[in-house]
Amino acid sequence: MNAATASGLAALALWCASFVLMLRLPVLERMAGGLDRLYLWHHVCGVLTYLVVLAHPLVVAARGFAAGGWHASAALATPPGEGAAMWAGWLALGLLMAMMLATFLAPLAYSRWRRVHAIAAPAFLLGAAHAWALAGPASRVLLAAMTAIALAALSWRLALDRGWVRGHAYRVSRVAHPGRGLLDLDLHPEGAALDWRAGQFVFVAFRGGPDWRGCGEYHPYTIAGHADGGGLRMLIRALGTCTRRLQAVPVGTAAMVQGPYGAFLAQRDPHRAQLWVAGGIGVTPFLAALAKPTQAGDAPVELVHLYRPGDVPVQQCLAPGHAQAVPGARLVAIESAGGLDEAWSQLVERVGVPVDRQVFMCGPPPLVDGLRARLLEAGVPARDIHSEKFDFR
Repeated sequence: MNAATASGLAALALWCASFVLMLRLPVLERMAGGLDRLYLWHHVCGVLTYLVVLAHPLVVAARGFAAGGWHASAALATPPGEGAAMWAGWLALGLLMAMMLATFLAPLAYSRWRRVHAIAAPAFLLGAAHAWALAGPASRVLLAAMTAIALAALSWRLALDRGWVRGHAYRVSRVAHPGRGLLDLDLHPEGAALDWRAGQFVFVAFRGGPDWRGCGEYHPYTIAGHADGGGLRMLIRALGTCTRRLQAVPVGTAAMVQGPYGAFLAQRDPHRAQLWVAGGIGVTPFLAALAKPTQAGDAPVELVHLYRPGDVPVQQCLAPGHAQAVPGARLVAIESAGGLDEAWSQLVERVGVPVDRQVFMCGPPPLVDGLRARLLEAGVPARDIHSEKFDFR
């Protein structure tokens, strides 16, 4: 196998792996340590695919140049009898370049970003057709296997997105609005209830009439606690078109739920003092953890909720009927309209520097990343700082 063939097969193998990694398979999520890390590997495979695909024509050109000089190298663009195969390869490269440039350079809305990513399917098939026309018998065995896996992964992902597989039927049983642009709802299971842990999230599609409410697709929502009858409680902030439309969802609306996912709070040691830092709607995973009864010997917990003026503080986000205080936990609500410097100074003033505690953070990525840097500078060990990214683009 020459270098040109090897580089082409390597690109298609990475491409195929990126398709498999986007399926949210539980076994792969557990191996990765959370869905955010699994999607990170998906992004890594995508970037490596792009780089190897870019390098492939250079390898082909270098091989032609070594064989017969610069003119022979240029002639490799359309060898006699193989023009269609070469055009398929160039078109695959062009589609991949367009997708990657749009992904990294254009500020796309989520729905448009998804449509742009759909280009990956025809681009892969064009690349596979290009390789098939030029490959030998042994390479074609690998190509057939990779193409079959890729087609199966793409079909499964389509079925996931449309709610044809791996969905659990629920129905909205309670709706409340504790604050402006904040939806507090319960989902009651229509069949077997999900088994989940505090800190996990699910993908939900709300069905209203013939169309899905919101964007007409599954969206991730963190579980905020248990509801009656084995149901799920969720707090949903109106942050975009989908979640704004969802604020008007009525009781009785059917929903399909996929999951649970995530490993946030999985490394929590209940015997060590805890500092939980939430930014805005990032308080939801901590609410689920607070709802669990404390055990003898559990270390104290401090939950700091950083919220903007006009938003709802943590005490008003507790489950309906719950007291404004939680046994074994101290709730600290900090209203802040400023940036990272103000948030950090108020955090230190109210709870100190947590050098001897486990720290879990959930909130907007700039806040979480900024606070992580400040905690490291203050001497908090990296092993004691935990967070999970919920931006899956």
